[in-house]
Amino acid sequence: YCSDLGDGGYNGWRLPTAAEFSTIMDYAASNRIRSEFTNSNGSYWTQERMLFSSADGTFAYAASGTAQVKCVRSDNGSCSAVQCQDAADLFVLDFDNAVITSSDEIFSFWYFGNPKVSKTWKDALDFCKTADVNGMNKMRLPTVNEIMSLIDTQNNRSLIPGFTGTVWTSTTLSSDAAKAYAVTFSSGIPPMSETKAKTTSNYVICVE
Repeated sequence: YCSDLGDGGYNGWRLPTAAEFSTIMDYAASNRIRSEFTNSNGSYWTQERMLFSSADGTFAYAASGTAQVKCVRSDNGSCSAVQCQDAADLFVLDFDNAVITSSDEIFSFWYFGNPKVSKTWKDALDFCKTADVNGMNKMRLPTVNEIMSLIDTQNNRSLIPGFTGTVWTSTTLSSDAAKAYAVTFSSGIPPMSETKAKTTSNYVICVE
């Protein structure tokens, strides 16, 4: 449908990646999609065979089925998001407990611990705030959009090599302040987002 679309006199339309779709999300809105996008209720496909739910703002993997479609295009005709780039251009340094990624000369330091650290949501916020790793001491808990950018679209995995498990984000569920978004990294399928009670324990990834 997207590749055949000629809307606005343009060709080159395609399904968005999850990270691209997240740029039109409004986690404070009732349908989790920015108000400029009218009639945007229901579930939508991403390139990774993930379904975005406008009801709660989560992403879940689905191998088959039907859903609604929003198409996107870019001037160069291809995806320019972090997870669509070649791995060689993404990883600047790969430590035992951290990686540095780059996109458009923007560098991000991701600390995931070795062994992994498990905390409640409040303790996860404090952990990142006080962490000092290799001189990086201005870290924070990433937003759900930032965590979703770690999807490797080309290989259906996380951009953090070998990392599996559910990690916290700093994004609170607007309809229930006792819950926050968490993202689960598994082997062989893209990371999926869900909501968790803040009193539960999940792994922590910090970013600077």
